[in-house]
Amino acid sequence: MPPTAYEKRQRKSKLPMCGTDPCYHVADIRKVQAGAKQKHARTNPVVLQDYLVGTDVTESRPALEQHSQTILNKIASERPPGVDTQFISNMGEHRKAYVGANVAQGATDSNAQNERIKRDQQIEAIKDERIELQYVIDGEFPPGDPANVAVRGEFDLPANRPFNALKRKAA
Repeated sequence: MPPTAYEKRQRKSKLPMCGTDPCYHVADIRKVQAGAKQKHARTNPVVLQDYLVGTDVTESRPALEQHSQTILNKIASERPPGVDTQFISNMGEHRKAYVGANVAQGATDSNAQNERIKRDQQIEAIKDERIELQYVIDGEFPPGDPANVAVRGEFDLPANRPFNALKRKAA
């Protein structure tokens, strides 16, 4: 399926996707970096490193979380052009939402993992009960008797030899 117009715009802006919306805190980081360039590029370019200018802040989720916190800490003490108290507050909220989404996703993943473990335990319990039942049927309808062939077949037991679960598990 070809990308939608929205996805094309996302690629152009190079903002990573966060669900259906762009990661606004990445846009916030880029705005701070642009303000820092405006203020320090000609007079004090070394300071741009403090704003992580030139660093790929979107390289991974943990890196993005760390970089956004680093920039939040930096703008708390020195504000580049275009950054005011409201902007800092919004940026903090955007970061909190992004980090919270990761926590919620982790909880969902954990729940799914717990559900898979429970499912696997239930499957093992069913297998054990089936094997126990096959041993009971093996005792009630012994192998080798032509009258027992149909019943043994219903329970997936060999008609001419006793049931042995150890051989079945190894096979």
